Amino acid sequence: MSYVDDYDDYIDVSYDSVIEELIEGISKDNMQSYLGTYGDAVEERINTCLSLAEKLYKLNYYGSSITVSVTAIEIIIRFMLLRPLIQGAFLSDEWAGILTDRIATGRTAKDKELLPSVVKQLGIDIITVKLRNGQKLWETLYGIVLEKRNNFVHKGDSVTDADALAGIECAKTLMNEIVYPIAKKLGFTLDVTGKWSETSIKSANSSSESHYSPKSPFK
Repeated sequence: MSYVDDYDDYIDVSYDSVIEELIEGISKDNMQSYLGTYGDAVEERINTCLSLAEKLYKLNYYGSSITVSVTAIEIIIRFMLLRPLIQGAFLSDEWAGILTDRIATGRTAKDKELLPSVVKQLGIDIITVKLRNGQKLWETLYGIVLEKRNNFVHKGDSVTDADALAGIECAKTLMNEIVYPIAKKLGFTLDVTGKWSETSIKSANSSSESHYSPKSPFK
């Protein structure tokens, strides 16, 4: 049976078991390999989106700003979090695509809970992470930012400066409070090398370096 052809029926039967497999089967070595290979290209695109979102915000184009911010957020979730985690759990490309699409769009409450559940296995609780204004990241992202972006794009609803700023803050917080701490746990030394594809660890008695061949997942 094809996952795609019988998507709805198959998902209802197998989704929970795949989530359990994903949570229990994470390989940190595989995550490191994925991020070491693709991280530089992904972060460059994220930074480009955030720079544009900030420029649009300053020009009072709040709808356009939140649209680009959410693009950055979706790239972060898909390529900095989900793909490395799924890669680390040895799931098939077909399931990888299904899970990535569902979680990135937040189709159901269960889908929204998957990423926090998996990331928690790495010692980070997304649910408790807060933005600079004290609001919770995850609640703001799914309760305000994604909804405001969708309503602007599909219905032409207005977007306030606070909404647009929340989009920028959510994207930055995802990187600073989720992605970079995970990178550190996996042994990346971004503060030293400035690159995902290169790590350099030095101590009083020894030093080690590792290099990956950087590629882009967007080609």
